[in-house]
Amino acid sequence: MQKFGRELIREARRGGASDLEIVHGGKHPRLVGRTRHGRRFVLVFSGSPSCSRSYINSRGQLRRVLGRAGR
Repeated sequence: MQKFGRELIREARRGGASDLEIVHGGKHPRLVGRTRHGRRFVLVFSGSPSCSRSYINSRGQLRRVLGRAGR
């Protein structure tokens, strides 16, 4: 999970996000941060990705949250 979370943080930084942190608690970890416009976001992702598409799907969700879909 650590690698998975680090990859999502790198992707978020490329999208202009700031104040990023991984929050543990509940069933799944969450990536919390602010978009480049200052809006707070929370992205829930799988802590133990069992599907090979898990990272791809989470990255797509993150890009949609940050307004970078299709890039």
